[in-house]
Amino acid sequence: MAQIIQWFPGHMAKAFRLMRENLKLVDVVFELVDSRIPESSRNPEIDKLIGQKPRLLIMTKADLADPEQTRAWKKKFEEQGYTVLVLDTRDPRTPQLVTKAARRAVEAKKEAQLARGIQDQPIRAMITGVPNVGKSTFLNYVVGQKVAIKSNVAQTTRNKIQGIYTTDDAQIVFIDTPGVHKPQTKLGDFMEKSTLSALDEVDAVLYLVSATEDRGPGDDFIINRLKNVKQPIFLVINKIDQVNPNNLPEITAQYKDALPFAGIYPISALQGNNVNPLINKLIEILPNGPQYYPSDQISDHPERFVIAEMIREKVFELTRQEVPHSVAIDVTSVKREDDEHVHISANIIVERPGQKGIIIGKKGQMLKKIGTKARQDIEHLLGDKVFLQLWVKVVPDWRDKSAMLKDYGYRNKDY
Repeated sequence: MAQIIQWFPGHMAKAFRLMRENLKLVDVVFELVDSRIPESSRNPEIDKLIGQKPRLLIMTKADLADPEQTRAWKKKFEEQGYTVLVLDTRDPRTPQLVTKAARRAVEAKKEAQLARGIQDQPIRAMITGVPNVGKSTFLNYVVGQKVAIKSNVAQTTRNKIQGIYTTDDAQIVFIDTPGVHKPQTKLGDFMEKSTLSALDEVDAVLYLVSATEDRGPGDDFIINRLKNVKQPIFLVINKIDQVNPNNLPEITAQYKDALPFAGIYPISALQGNNVNPLINKLIEILPNGPQYYPSDQISDHPERFVIAEMIREKVFELTRQEVPHSVAIDVTSVKREDDEHVHISANIIVERPGQKGIIIGKKGQMLKKIGTKARQDIEHLLGDKVFLQLWVKVVPDWRDKSAMLKDYGYRNKDY
Protein backbone atom coordinates (compact mmCIF):
# COMPACT_ATOMS: atom_id res chain seq x y z
CA MET A 1 0.00 0.00 0.00
CA ALA A 2 1.27 3.50 -0.83
CA GLN A 3 -0.01 6.76 0.61
CA ILE A 4 1.42 9.99 -0.85
CA ILE A 5 1.22 13.05 1.42
CA GLN A 6 2.57 16.40 0.27
CA TRP A 7 3.34 19.51 2.31
CA PHE A 8 1.52 22.56 0.97
CA PRO A 9 1.78 26.08 2.37
CA GLY A 10 -1.35 26.71 4.42
CA HIS A 11 -2.31 23.02 4.45
CA MET A 12 0.00 21.66 7.15
CA ALA A 13 -2.91 20.63 9.39
CA LYS A 14 -4.36 18.52 6.57
CA ALA A 15 -1.01 16.85 5.92
CA PHE A 16 -0.55 16.03 9.60
CA ARG A 17 -4.08 14.60 9.83
CA LEU A 18 -3.49 12.38 6.80
CA MET A 19 -0.20 11.14 8.24
CA ARG A 20 -1.74 10.31 11.62
CA GLU A 21 -4.58 8.42 9.93
CA ASN A 22 -2.33 6.38 7.61
CA LEU A 23 0.90 5.92 9.56
CA LYS A 24 -0.33 2.81 11.36
CA LEU A 25 -1.04 1.14 7.99
CA VAL A 26 2.53 1.25 6.62
CA ASP A 27 5.79 -0.57 7.38
CA VAL A 28 8.19 2.11 6.16
CA VAL A 29 8.01 5.86 5.50
CA PHE A 30 9.58 7.44 2.40
CA GLU A 31 10.66 11.03 2.98
CA LEU A 32 11.61 12.80 -0.26
CA VAL A 33 13.93 15.81 -0.22
CA ASP A 34 15.45 17.89 -3.00
CA SER A 35 19.20 17.16 -3.30
CA ARG A 36 19.80 20.82 -4.21
CA ILE A 37 18.30 22.05 -0.91
CA PRO A 38 18.09 18.92 1.26
CA GLU A 39 17.82 20.56 4.68
CA SER A 40 15.37 23.32 3.80
CA SER A 41 13.08 20.93 1.89
CA ARG A 42 12.62 18.79 5.01
CA ASN A 43 9.95 19.43 7.64
CA PRO A 44 11.31 19.01 11.19
CA GLU A 45 7.83 18.21 12.53
CA ILE A 46 7.90 14.93 10.64
CA ASP A 47 10.36 13.45 13.16
CA LYS A 48 7.89 13.81 16.03
CA LEU A 49 5.03 12.42 13.99
CA ILE A 50 6.79 9.36 12.58
CA GLY A 51 8.43 8.34 15.86
CA GLN A 52 10.19 4.99 15.58
CA LYS A 53 8.80 3.88 12.21
CA PRO A 54 11.49 2.71 9.74
CA ARG A 55 12.24 5.56 7.35
CA LEU A 56 13.90 5.84 3.95
CA LEU A 57 15.23 9.32 3.15
CA ILE A 58 15.23 9.74 -0.63
CA MET A 59 17.37 12.54 -2.06
CA THR A 60 15.83 13.31 -5.47
CA LYS A 61 17.15 15.33 -8.44
CA ALA A 62 20.75 14.42 -7.63
CA ASP A 63 21.75 14.94 -11.25
CA LEU A 64 20.78 18.63 -10.89
CA ALA A 65 22.76 19.16 -7.67
CA ASP A 66 26.46 19.54 -6.90
CA PRO A 67 27.87 15.96 -6.59
CA GLU A 68 30.25 16.85 -3.77
CA GLN A 69 27.52 18.57 -1.78
CA THR A 70 25.16 15.63 -2.34
CA ARG A 71 27.75 13.18 -0.99
CA ALA A 72 28.30 15.41 2.05
CA TRP A 73 24.58 15.63 2.80
CA LYS A 74 24.15 11.87 2.32
CA LYS A 75 26.92 11.21 4.82
CA LYS A 76 25.41 13.67 7.30
CA PHE A 77 21.95 12.06 7.11
CA GLU A 78 23.43 8.56 7.50
CA GLU A 79 25.33 9.72 10.59
CA GLN A 80 21.95 10.81 11.98
CA GLY A 81 20.71 7.21 11.58
CA TYR A 82 18.73 7.46 8.33
CA THR A 83 18.80 4.96 5.47
CA VAL A 84 19.52 7.21 2.46
CA LEU A 85 18.90 6.67 -1.26
CA VAL A 86 20.20 9.16 -3.87
CA LEU A 87 18.24 9.29 -7.14
CA ASP A 88 18.66 11.08 -10.45
CA THR A 89 15.67 12.76 -12.09
CA ARG A 90 14.97 10.10 -14.71
CA ASP A 91 16.81 6.99 -13.54
CA PRO A 92 15.00 3.97 -15.12
CA ARG A 93 16.06 1.80 -12.16
CA THR A 94 14.12 3.92 -9.64
CA PRO A 95 11.41 1.31 -8.74
CA GLN A 96 14.00 -1.42 -8.10
CA LEU A 97 16.32 0.91 -6.17
CA VAL A 98 13.52 2.21 -3.94
CA THR A 99 12.16 -1.27 -3.21
CA LYS A 100 15.60 -2.59 -2.28
CA ALA A 101 16.39 0.44 -0.10
CA ALA A 102 13.02 0.21 1.67
CA ARG A 103 13.65 -3.41 2.60
CA ARG A 104 17.08 -2.42 3.84
CA ALA A 105 15.56 0.31 6.04
CA VAL A 106 13.05 -2.10 7.63
CA GLU A 107 15.68 -4.81 8.19
CA ALA A 108 18.13 -2.33 9.70
CA LYS A 109 15.47 -1.15 12.13
CA LYS A 110 14.63 -4.69 13.22
CA GLU A 111 18.30 -5.65 13.59
CA ALA A 112 18.96 -2.61 15.77
CA GLN A 113 15.97 -3.46 17.95
CA LEU A 114 16.97 -7.11 18.33
CA ALA A 115 20.50 -6.07 19.25
CA ARG A 116 19.01 -4.02 22.10
CA GLY A 117 16.77 -6.90 23.21
CA ILE A 118 13.61 -5.29 21.83
CA GLN A 119 10.77 -7.61 20.74
CA ASP A 120 9.20 -6.91 17.37
CA GLN A 121 5.65 -6.24 18.61
CA PRO A 122 3.83 -3.70 20.80
CA ILE A 123 4.06 -4.05 24.58
CA ARG A 124 0.55 -4.84 25.79
CA ALA A 125 -1.18 -4.94 29.17
CA MET A 126 -4.68 -6.39 29.56
CA ILE A 127 -7.29 -4.93 31.92
CA THR A 128 -9.80 -7.54 33.14
CA GLY A 129 -12.42 -7.90 35.86
CA VAL A 130 -16.12 -8.44 36.44
CA PRO A 131 -18.54 -5.85 35.00
CA ASN A 132 -18.67 -2.32 36.39
CA VAL A 133 -15.42 -2.29 38.39
CA GLY A 134 -14.05 0.76 36.52
CA LYS A 135 -11.93 -0.78 33.75
CA SER A 136 -12.92 1.82 31.15
CA THR A 137 -12.49 4.66 33.65
CA PHE A 138 -8.97 3.41 34.36
CA LEU A 139 -8.10 3.19 30.65
CA ASN A 140 -9.40 6.70 29.95
CA TYR A 141 -7.42 8.12 32.87
CA VAL A 142 -4.18 6.45 31.76
CA VAL A 143 -4.30 7.64 28.14
CA GLY A 144 -5.60 11.08 29.14
CA GLN A 145 -8.64 11.05 26.85
CA LYS A 146 -11.84 9.08 26.34
CA VAL A 147 -11.29 5.93 24.25
CA ALA A 148 -13.64 3.58 26.14
CA ILE A 149 -17.19 4.48 27.11
CA LYS A 150 -18.27 4.63 30.74
CA SER A 151 -21.65 3.96 32.34
CA ASN A 152 -23.17 2.83 35.62
CA VAL A 153 -24.83 0.07 33.57
CA ALA A 154 -22.82 -3.17 33.70
CA GLN A 155 -21.33 -4.74 30.55
CA THR A 156 -20.99 -1.43 28.71
CA THR A 157 -17.75 -2.45 26.96
CA ARG A 158 -18.37 -5.01 24.20
CA ASN A 159 -15.09 -5.17 22.27
CA LYS A 160 -11.47 -5.16 23.28
CA ILE A 161 -10.69 -1.43 23.41
CA GLN A 162 -7.01 -0.62 22.94
CA GLY A 163 -5.68 2.59 24.45
CA ILE A 164 -2.10 3.75 23.91
CA TYR A 165 -0.04 5.26 26.74
CA THR A 166 3.12 7.05 25.56
CA THR A 167 5.83 9.00 27.36
CA ASP A 168 9.39 9.95 26.37
CA ASP A 169 10.60 6.64 27.82
CA ALA A 170 7.83 4.11 27.23
CA GLN A 171 4.79 3.07 25.22
CA ILE A 172 2.21 0.54 26.46
CA VAL A 173 -0.94 -0.61 24.69
CA PHE A 174 -3.68 -1.19 27.28
CA ILE A 175 -6.50 -3.56 26.32
CA ASP A 176 -9.81 -2.90 28.09
CA THR A 177 -11.88 -6.08 27.83
CA PRO A 178 -15.62 -6.66 28.37
CA GLY A 179 -16.49 -7.57 31.96
CA VAL A 180 -16.72 -11.33 32.52
CA HIS A 181 -20.34 -12.50 32.80
CA LYS A 182 -22.51 -15.46 31.81
CA PRO A 183 -23.41 -15.03 28.10
CA GLN A 184 -27.13 -15.03 27.30
CA THR A 185 -26.99 -14.02 23.61
CA LYS A 186 -24.58 -14.40 20.70
CA LEU A 187 -23.43 -10.85 21.50
CA GLY A 188 -22.70 -11.96 25.06
CA ASP A 189 -20.81 -14.99 23.74
CA PHE A 190 -18.73 -12.69 21.53
CA MET A 191 -17.93 -10.47 24.54
CA GLU A 192 -16.83 -13.49 26.59
CA LYS A 193 -14.53 -14.82 23.83
CA SER A 194 -13.15 -11.32 23.30
CA THR A 195 -12.09 -11.16 26.95
CA LEU A 196 -10.49 -14.59 27.17
CA SER A 197 -8.65 -14.38 23.82
CA ALA A 198 -6.82 -11.25 24.97
CA LEU A 199 -4.97 -13.28 27.63
CA ASP A 200 -2.88 -14.90 24.89
CA GLU A 201 -1.80 -11.55 23.41
CA VAL A 202 -0.40 -9.59 26.35
CA ASP A 203 2.76 -9.07 28.41
CA ALA A 204 0.99 -8.31 31.71
CA VAL A 205 -2.50 -8.53 33.20
CA LEU A 206 -4.22 -5.97 35.43
CA TYR A 207 -6.98 -7.69 37.39
CA LEU A 208 -9.34 -4.95 38.56
CA VAL A 209 -11.72 -5.45 41.48
CA SER A 210 -13.98 -2.97 43.22
CA ALA A 211 -13.30 -1.96 46.82
CA THR A 212 -17.06 -1.47 47.22
CA GLU A 213 -17.98 -5.07 46.35
CA ASP A 214 -17.12 -8.40 47.99
CA ARG A 215 -15.44 -11.15 45.99
CA GLY A 216 -18.07 -13.08 44.02
CA PRO A 217 -18.51 -16.00 41.56
CA GLY A 218 -17.39 -13.83 38.63
CA ASP A 219 -14.12 -13.10 40.42
CA ASP A 220 -13.64 -16.80 41.15
CA PHE A 221 -14.10 -17.57 37.44
CA ILE A 222 -11.49 -14.98 36.43
CA ILE A 223 -9.04 -16.13 39.08
CA ASN A 224 -9.30 -19.74 37.86
CA ARG A 225 -8.66 -18.59 34.28
CA LEU A 226 -5.68 -16.48 35.37
CA LYS A 227 -4.03 -19.47 37.08
CA ASN A 228 -2.87 -20.61 33.62
CA VAL A 229 -1.36 -17.22 32.74
CA LYS A 230 2.44 -17.02 32.84
CA GLN A 231 2.70 -13.24 32.44
CA PRO A 232 2.88 -10.96 35.52
CA ILE A 233 -0.55 -10.35 37.10
CA PHE A 234 -1.31 -7.26 39.17
CA LEU A 235 -4.22 -6.97 41.59
CA VAL A 236 -5.70 -3.49 41.21
CA ILE A 237 -8.28 -2.56 43.85
CA ASN A 238 -10.30 0.31 42.36
CA LYS A 239 -12.75 2.82 43.89
CA ILE A 240 -10.79 3.30 47.13
CA ASP A 241 -12.19 6.85 47.21
CA GLN A 242 -15.57 5.30 48.08
CA VAL A 243 -14.47 3.27 51.14
CA ASN A 244 -12.89 3.88 54.53
CA PRO A 245 -9.08 3.42 54.27
CA ASN A 246 -9.19 1.28 57.43
CA ASN A 247 -11.18 -1.33 55.47
CA LEU A 248 -8.52 -1.83 52.77
CA PRO A 249 -6.60 -4.66 54.56
CA GLU A 250 -9.84 -6.66 54.86
CA ILE A 251 -10.73 -6.01 51.20
CA THR A 252 -7.24 -7.00 50.05
CA ALA A 253 -7.32 -10.19 52.13
CA GLN A 254 -10.16 -11.55 49.95
CA TYR A 255 -7.81 -11.73 46.93
CA LYS A 256 -4.14 -11.56 47.91
CA ASP A 257 -3.56 -15.31 48.28
CA ALA A 258 -5.66 -16.32 45.26
CA LEU A 259 -2.80 -15.81 42.78
CA PRO A 260 0.95 -15.06 42.89
CA PHE A 261 0.40 -11.37 42.15
CA ALA A 262 3.37 -9.33 40.92
CA GLY A 263 1.97 -6.41 42.93
CA ILE A 264 -1.14 -5.15 44.72
CA TYR A 265 -2.24 -1.56 44.05
CA PRO A 266 -5.26 0.15 45.67
CA ILE A 267 -6.27 2.99 43.33
CA SER A 268 -8.99 5.44 42.39
CA ALA A 269 -9.24 5.45 38.58
CA LEU A 270 -11.71 8.33 38.79
CA GLN A 271 -9.39 10.61 40.78
CA GLY A 272 -6.07 9.10 39.69
CA ASN A 273 -4.93 8.15 43.19
CA ASN A 274 -1.96 5.73 43.13
CA VAL A 275 -2.27 5.11 39.37
CA ASN A 276 1.19 6.50 38.52
CA PRO A 277 3.08 4.07 40.81
CA LEU A 278 1.27 1.21 39.06
CA ILE A 279 2.24 2.53 35.62
CA ASN A 280 5.85 3.02 36.73
CA LYS A 281 5.98 -0.58 37.96
CA LEU A 282 4.62 -1.83 34.63
CA ILE A 283 7.28 0.13 32.75
CA GLU A 284 9.93 -1.35 35.03
CA ILE A 285 8.98 -5.01 34.58
CA LEU A 286 7.69 -5.16 31.00
CA PRO A 287 10.06 -6.24 28.18
CA ASN A 288 11.66 -3.70 25.87
CA GLY A 289 9.78 -3.06 22.64
CA PRO A 290 9.51 -0.54 19.81
CA GLN A 291 7.37 2.59 19.77
CA TYR A 292 4.74 1.30 17.36
CA TYR A 293 2.45 4.30 17.38
CA PRO A 294 2.97 8.09 17.07
CA SER A 295 3.20 9.91 20.38
CA ASP A 296 -0.16 11.65 19.96
CA GLN A 297 -2.14 8.51 19.01
CA ILE A 298 -4.32 7.26 21.88
CA SER A 299 -6.08 4.26 20.28
CA ASP A 300 -5.43 1.84 17.43
CA HIS A 301 -9.14 1.52 16.65
CA PRO A 302 -10.40 3.36 13.56
CA GLU A 303 -12.16 6.67 14.15
CA ARG A 304 -15.54 5.19 13.12
CA PHE A 305 -15.33 2.68 15.96
CA VAL A 306 -14.59 5.37 18.57
CA ILE A 307 -17.33 7.64 17.16
CA ALA A 308 -19.85 4.78 17.44
CA GLU A 309 -18.78 4.12 21.03
CA MET A 310 -19.22 7.79 21.95
CA ILE A 311 -22.77 7.82 20.56
CA ARG A 312 -23.58 4.56 22.37
CA GLU A 313 -22.29 6.02 25.64
CA LYS A 314 -24.80 8.87 25.41
CA VAL A 315 -27.62 6.37 24.88
CA PHE A 316 -26.51 4.59 28.07
CA GLU A 317 -26.19 7.85 29.93
CA LEU A 318 -29.57 9.33 28.96
CA THR A 319 -31.88 6.30 28.76
CA ARG A 320 -30.57 4.45 31.84
CA GLN A 321 -31.93 0.88 32.13
CA GLU A 322 -34.74 1.34 29.58
CA VAL A 323 -32.83 0.50 26.39
CA PRO A 324 -29.00 0.16 26.59
CA HIS A 325 -28.24 -3.55 26.09
CA SER A 326 -30.45 -3.60 23.00
CA VAL A 327 -28.54 -0.79 21.30
CA ALA A 328 -25.85 -0.86 18.61
CA ILE A 329 -24.47 2.02 16.55
CA ASP A 330 -23.89 1.78 12.81
CA VAL A 331 -21.82 4.72 11.55
CA THR A 332 -22.82 4.90 7.89
CA SER A 333 -20.80 7.90 6.75
CA VAL A 334 -17.89 10.09 7.84
CA LYS A 335 -17.22 12.79 5.27
CA ARG A 336 -14.77 15.65 5.63
CA GLU A 337 -16.23 18.75 4.00
CA ASP A 338 -13.03 20.81 4.42
CA ASP A 339 -10.05 21.11 6.78
CA GLU A 340 -12.27 22.05 9.74
CA HIS A 341 -15.70 20.42 9.23
CA VAL A 342 -16.78 16.77 9.32
CA HIS A 343 -20.25 15.40 8.46
CA ILE A 344 -21.19 12.15 10.25
CA SER A 345 -24.28 9.99 9.77
CA ALA A 346 -25.18 7.08 12.05
CA ASN A 347 -28.04 4.70 12.81
CA ILE A 348 -28.98 3.83 16.39
CA ILE A 349 -30.08 0.17 16.21
CA VAL A 350 -32.69 -1.19 18.64
CA GLU A 351 -34.68 -4.43 18.82
CA ARG A 352 -38.25 -3.21 19.43
CA PRO A 353 -40.45 -0.29 18.28
CA GLY A 354 -41.00 0.72 21.92
CA GLN A 355 -37.26 1.23 22.35
CA LYS A 356 -37.23 3.41 19.24
CA GLY A 357 -39.84 5.64 20.82
CA ILE A 358 -37.81 5.99 24.02
CA ILE A 359 -34.68 7.03 22.13
CA ILE A 360 -36.51 9.53 19.92
CA GLY A 361 -38.42 10.94 22.90
CA LYS A 362 -41.24 13.47 22.95
CA LYS A 363 -41.00 15.66 19.85
CA GLY A 364 -37.52 14.22 19.21
CA GLN A 365 -36.02 15.79 22.34
CA MET A 366 -34.19 12.66 23.58
CA LEU A 367 -32.57 12.02 20.19
CA LYS A 368 -31.51 15.67 20.07
CA LYS A 369 -29.90 15.39 23.54
CA ILE A 370 -28.04 12.22 22.53
CA GLY A 371 -26.76 13.90 19.35
CA THR A 372 -25.68 17.10 21.10
CA LYS A 373 -23.72 15.35 23.86
CA ALA A 374 -22.14 12.85 21.43
CA ARG A 375 -21.17 15.61 19.02
CA GLN A 376 -19.28 17.46 21.76
CA ASP A 377 -17.16 14.39 22.54
CA ILE A 378 -16.57 13.64 18.85
CA GLU A 379 -15.43 17.22 18.23
CA HIS A 380 -12.94 16.85 21.07
CA LEU A 381 -11.69 13.58 19.56
CA LEU A 382 -11.32 14.88 15.99
CA GLY A 383 -10.38 18.48 16.72
CA ASP A 384 -12.94 19.61 14.12
CA LYS A 385 -16.45 21.02 13.96
CA VAL A 386 -18.87 18.12 13.54
CA PHE A 387 -22.33 17.94 11.98
CA LEU A 388 -23.92 14.76 13.38
CA GLN A 389 -27.08 13.20 11.93
CA LEU A 390 -28.74 10.35 13.84
CA TRP A 391 -31.56 8.01 12.86
CA VAL A 392 -33.17 5.21 14.90
CA LYS A 393 -33.69 1.84 13.21
CA VAL A 394 -35.49 -1.27 14.50
CA VAL A 395 -33.76 -4.63 13.77
CA PRO A 396 -35.58 -7.37 15.74
CA ASP A 397 -33.31 -9.67 17.81
CA TRP A 398 -30.12 -8.32 16.22
CA ARG A 399 -28.03 -9.50 19.22
CA ASP A 400 -28.73 -13.14 18.29
CA LYS A 401 -27.94 -12.83 14.58
CA SER A 402 -24.34 -13.49 13.57
CA ALA A 403 -24.62 -11.48 10.35
CA MET A 404 -25.97 -8.46 12.24
CA LEU A 405 -23.18 -8.67 14.83
CA LYS A 406 -20.60 -8.51 12.04
CA ASP A 407 -22.39 -5.60 10.37
CA TYR A 408 -22.31 -3.62 13.62
CA GLY A 409 -18.60 -4.16 14.27
CA TYR A 410 -18.42 -7.31 16.40
CA ARG A 411 -15.89 -9.30 14.37
CA ASN A 412 -13.52 -11.78 16.01
CA LYS A 413 -10.82 -11.14 13.43
CA ASP A 414 -10.82 -7.43 14.27
CA TYR A 415 -10.86 -7.67 18.03
